[in-house]
Amino acid sequence: MPVNVTRERLFHRWKPRLDLTPRARACATQLKRKAALVHEELAKQLTSPVADLISFPIPSRHDVNVGPNDGWRSTTNVQPVIPIHPNDDWSLISRTLVPINYPKEVIQ
Repeated sequence: MPVNVTRERLFHRWKPRLDLTPRARACATQLKRKAALVHEELAKQLTSPVADLISFPIPSRHDVNVGPNDGWRSTTNVQPVIPIHPNDDWSLISRTLVPINYPKEVIQ
């Protein structure tokens, strides 16, 4: 006599279970709290202009219909922000701006 087994019934008993022990649950909760604190501290540093973080933004702009020939121009600005500490009392922040321009058919 054939056995009538449906797919749902067959896979029902093989579902993975994630029953954590109390100690594992406590460790997971503690790790979540530490991750939240790290993210909060990083968010504070990102909003502070004098934080000890190196950033390297590279904004780009593309202009069309420039000049008498309706040319185009692409401008990319490289703007590294690098904090330098000559000693414990001083903090020097280097904010260099390097524009890279590429005009095409702007001037005759």
